[in-house]
Amino acid sequence: MRKQKIYLESTMFNYYLDEDRDAHKATVELFNSIAEKYEAYTSVYVIAELQKASPEKYRKMVALIAI
Repeated sequence: MRKQKIYLESTMFNYYLDEDRDAHKATVELFNSIAEKYEAYTSVYVIAELQKASPEKYRKMVALIAI
C-alpha cells in the first residue's frame, strides 16, 4: 500500500530544533509519526527559507528531510 504524502513547511523544522518552544515535544513526536506512516516532502521555497538560518542550523534542518 502506498503511503500518503504530507507537506512540511519551514515552521516545522524550526519547532523540531528549538527545544524551548512549547510545541517542540509534539513536533518531534509528529516527525516520528510521519516517518512511520507518511511520505514527507517539502518545496524548493521551504529549502530557500531554511537557507536563511545559520549554516549549522540549516544542516540540521535539511538532515530532517532525510529522516
